[in-house]
Amino acid sequence: AAASSVVRRLSSVEPDGARAETELRPLVDAEAGGAGVFGGAPLPLEPGGSVAAVLSGAAPPPAIPADPDRLFVMGCDLSHLSPAVQFATCSGGVFAFTLVYGYLQELIVVTLCGRKLSLFLATVQFGGYAIWSAWLRHLSPRPVRTKGRVPMARYLRLSLLRAFDLGFTNLAMAHLNYPAKTMIKSSRVVFTMAAGAIGQKKRYSVAEYVTVCLMAAGLVIFMNADAKTSAIFAPIGIFMLIASLCCDAVLSTNSEQIMKTYDVGQDEFIFNLYTIALVSMGTVTILSGDMAHGLSFLLTPGTMAEIEAGSHPTWSPLGKAVALAAFASTGFFGSSFAGAITRRFSALAMSIVSTTRKATTLFLSFAFFPKECTPQHMLGMVLFMVALFVKSLRAGRKGMKMVKSSAALTELPR
Repeated sequence: AAASSVVRRLSSVEPDGARAETELRPLVDAEAGGAGVFGGAPLPLEPGGSVAAVLSGAAPPPAIPADPDRLFVMGCDLSHLSPAVQFATCSGGVFAFTLVYGYLQELIVVTLCGRKLSLFLATVQFGGYAIWSAWLRHLSPRPVRTKGRVPMARYLRLSLLRAFDLGFTNLAMAHLNYPAKTMIKSSRVVFTMAAGAIGQKKRYSVAEYVTVCLMAAGLVIFMNADAKTSAIFAPIGIFMLIASLCCDAVLSTNSEQIMKTYDVGQDEFIFNLYTIALVSMGTVTILSGDMAHGLSFLLTPGTMAEIEAGSHPTWSPLGKAVALAAFASTGFFGSSFAGAITRRFSALAMSIVSTTRKATTLFLSFAFFPKECTPQHMLGMVLFMVALFVKSLRAGRKGMKMVKSSAALTELPR
């Protein structure tokens, strides 16, 4: 009875006006290091934590005032730093983590696994994302629920979309080189505009058509060069990436809708999404036999080619485990820093950083991994990156205007 009285008293206390914000918004197109797709307004949070935490004596997560100048990244408060240092720290984090992620992805998929074990690698990625999102969820205060819980069926559908997205991306690398995969994954605007113009009769400006045509021309030139010079090129890889882009587009739209409809916090949403995706992808991996093959590969010294040839191993099981753990973590960290740039500065700033990072990733791929780079490759990359940069500038300015116009309603940090 005493406990019930305490609960009633604590539940009846009105918040003192303090507000809290969730810290991070990590994304999933990890492989391209893009900014977060799980948008949404920050939600009001209980200043003192949950009633259960109070009764148990556990220290609740601290409430964070909704100050637009406050910036939290991976649980660290960067608000005391100057704006220039904040931007340098976040953009440095984006570059450092996403470049390492891109390097590890090509190293693991191509060199270590020999373009095999795609489902096993996707399961490892989801495992890392689920662990880190659980950690962020633990650090963040819990939001006050005002509109009920998200139906499990909706979480399941979105998790399956995320599983298909990542699964198709990894499977495509068995048929395409990493630079080709990166460029196709970065060209979603081409397919979006084509679908809008043909299917929905949408009208676009001349500048938008010129930008997309330039991007498509660069992509075609690069793919044509890759088809002539690369031993790894099959059209099925392109179709897999298109399917992945379709899944990502549907996921982005529905994620935004769910977070607004049910007032669900970003950390809780991402944790539930990746946990269910881990279970579904893990089940498929076990049933397909990829889990057994992956664990056997992980415990056996050497790369896949060395194991199949019976040659002297150059990689130990510990080294492969460390590479996989870093691979499953760096993409998550990079997207967290990217989300911080978008919230603290603008979508324009994040677009410029993201485009520059993608260009650097393409050039480093040719520098660190053996593949032929012809003048046609270079021309295609230059045309594509120029178009992508122009598109990012236009989209970033639009995104910046949208954030400014809705700031008073959504309390988004600027």
